[in-house]
Amino acid sequence: MAQMIEMVEDLALSAGNMVDGAIAVSAGRLHLEDPSQALTLLIEHDATALEYFRHELSHQIAMALMRFDGSVQAVYKEHELPEAEEFGTPQLRINDPLYLVVYSERETVALRSLICALDRSLVDALSEHCGQMAPGLINAEIINPAHARRVYASAGGFRPPPVKLVSRVN
Repeated sequence: MAQMIEMVEDLALSAGNMVDGAIAVSAGRLHLEDPSQALTLLIEHDATALEYFRHELSHQIAMALMRFDGSVQAVYKEHELPEAEEFGTPQLRINDPLYLVVYSERETVALRSLICALDRSLVDALSEHCGQMAPGLINAEIINPAHARRVYASAGGFRPPPVKLVSRVN
């Protein structure tokens, strides 16, 4: 039980650091002097700031999943594309879900619980910066080696394959 409490506390601290780090990276990539300027742009739904923030936060989430669960082999991020070709790129908001593909040796209750706990911690951390958040931020599909081809092959049509964020193997 003590180990579980430590993990929850570690996730809460990690989530705050992940959000702060993603905001700081966004500020750096936008050549801003202060992360608070990047946060303002994120709250105002600036497309470039959101793209940097969402990619960096996805990368941070991927690193945390690999750190906390040894069965996770790689994490990918789905592209944010329109539902149909005639629509433009969707207008993103800071609280829109991040679509991740988690390549794991096996899907376990522990991995699913880890994703849920990390999601709750990130929502809480983002809420501190931006006010009320949507109830969920991470939308993760867990795949195993038998279903790995889905990551490397396009889903058909115009949809490109997910982008690899982190991996234990090449």
